[in-house]
Amino acid sequence: IAASGGPQQEAGGWAERPEVYQRYCHVYREGELDELLAQVPELAVDEVYFDTGNWCAIAHRRAD
Repeated sequence: IAASGGPQQEAGGWAERPEVYQRYCHVYREGELDELLAQVPELAVDEVYFDTGNWCAIAHRRAD
């Protein structure tokens, strides 16, 4: 969903307001990301950690 504003009136500001896009972010429960990544046989998970309110992972593609 995009919302676009008209020209900005403030001196030194944007000539027009940039478009704003809303996005959906999923917050994983502990262990949920691990379970999802385990379903991808081509991936090897190097690290799973909690950062800034969500679970993150570092993974690489397994050699054939």
